[in-house]
Amino acid sequence: MKFKKRLSLKLISTVLFLSSNSVFATLDHQVKVSDKEQRLINDIAEFTELVHRVRYFYPSKTNESTAWEYFLKSSIQTLLNQPEENRLEHGLTLLKSITPLIEREANSLPKLNDNYKLHHWINFGPRNFNFYFRSIFEADPLYIPAPETQIYSDSYNGKPLYWPLFIRTEDLYLGTAYEANEGKVSLEDTATCMAAISSIWGEIQHFWPYFHQVNVDWQSSHLALLKGCLGDIEQLEQIIQIEFTKLQDNHVWVGVPREYRESNYYQLPLRLDHIENKAIVTNKTPYLTLQADIGDELLSIDNTSVSKLVEGYKKRTFKSAHRETIEATRILPLLYDGPKLVDLEFKKPDGSTYTTSTASIHHEVIGPFERPKKERSIINQLGDGLTIFRPQNLTTQKELQTVKQVLADSKGVVLDMRGYPANLMLTNQALGMFTDKQLMLGEFSFFIQFLPNREQAFKAEQVRPTPATPKLFDVPVVAITGRNNQSAAEHMMQWVQSIGIPILGEVTSGINGEHIHAQIFGGHANGGLSFRYTGALANQLDGSKFIGVGIQPDVNVPITQKSIQNNIDIQLNEAIALIKMML
Repeated sequence: MKFKKRLSLKLISTVLFLSSNSVFATLDHQVKVSDKEQRLINDIAEFTELVHRVRYFYPSKTNESTAWEYFLKSSIQTLLNQPEENRLEHGLTLLKSITPLIEREANSLPKLNDNYKLHHWINFGPRNFNFYFRSIFEADPLYIPAPETQIYSDSYNGKPLYWPLFIRTEDLYLGTAYEANEGKVSLEDTATCMAAISSIWGEIQHFWPYFHQVNVDWQSSHLALLKGCLGDIEQLEQIIQIEFTKLQDNHVWVGVPREYRESNYYQLPLRLDHIENKAIVTNKTPYLTLQADIGDELLSIDNTSVSKLVEGYKKRTFKSAHRETIEATRILPLLYDGPKLVDLEFKKPDGSTYTTSTASIHHEVIGPFERPKKERSIINQLGDGLTIFRPQNLTTQKELQTVKQVLADSKGVVLDMRGYPANLMLTNQALGMFTDKQLMLGEFSFFIQFLPNREQAFKAEQVRPTPATPKLFDVPVVAITGRNNQSAAEHMMQWVQSIGIPILGEVTSGINGEHIHAQIFGGHANGGLSFRYTGALANQLDGSKFIGVGIQPDVNVPITQKSIQNNIDIQLNEAIALIKMML
């Protein structure tokens, strides 16, 4: 791949942990700029941030039908070639071609009164996706919430700026919508890159519901991301990863085109997990030497310690602080973009070490893994009246009725809830069989945004308690959760918490709330960017922070190196032992 530069800018440094061909690289992701170049970046940031505010909150049909990323691309390209003293004002002129009611004086805007039909945005999300939507509504103060002011007081280029949050019917079609230019794009074009990355930044700025719980300087991240478009395109993915990881949102993901990714189809013939502060082999294929066993510890890759590699990668995982080391360990075997001979150093559980060589293999021919994924049936009887039930695997009412028949003779039940629910409502019904209480959740809120920067948000709590039903099974119950439980798989664990069933296992991922998924310039398959983040706010049962914290088990039972080596389900065994004590 070719080394690309943007303008006259260059990266300060790139420090390689391994050879020059290695994907295990870290970098100082700040771009070295002159004062003049810094002013350019600041101007692009100020212009695009104004565009994002107007895009989401200025109510007009021309706004609604504008292809905003394409407008940004065209406008940024123009601004890059503008004299510095004209740059910001020229950007304002371009924006006013779409939304002309933007003025330096508030009294220059059309006067609004009760004689006019007025319209405003209802932003129940930044876009129409699943049940998120946004649309322009006719104002109806009796039935529809609305912005608290008619005019937004803004600032741009050091001077006040005013634009409407309500608009008259006759002004809805003022301006000219900007249309998309179909066809494949390239992030190697500076304006395209800036438009794409700023569009994602802007959507999160106005709609992400966790800024009050996560300490992140998102304004500085915008500057860093824009600078990333001016540096080496080969490093863009890393800069994106570093900045978006700061959100600590385990739903977050930004996909770049394949030609700019570190990992492309090739991987080492093993799987790793972070267990007891070590990188433990959890699976392997025949391409890995017979000398290496599942349960061995990986010490180094090409003479660089795994701990150093993990430390260098963990701030780029898109994961929260309590998940980043796990994710960084797991991803190490996957970071290859072609065939490469790799030296690996391992340690056996008895302390002896050995070194072997293997190759990165194309994922289509890497071969079967030694330990296939276990099939976990919905219900198993262990004898002596003990039953293992996996309510998250239910898919039909018929299966639930069968479970009821089996549970009728049970004296104790282990709810093995490690995994994602196939049908959340069936899982809810199944849990209701073990209680006569309501199944409760922590706060689970969606928001209508009426003002930029989340300055006026109308909260709607969408998830209500499940009404109490008769308790069908009055027997000891223990639930198991795992480190991979995330989102709806944590949602169901809050139900378990609410009815007092003890939870055994490991801390969960720490993110819930419906995510939003979108593409910029047609997404990464078209040369643009794809992205995902959490759009709803979820908290713990007691109202405290859930993001980056997760479900805390009552009995902590972490997976161990020995349990991996011997293929023992230590969490299930401990749950069974606990149930026997409760009988």
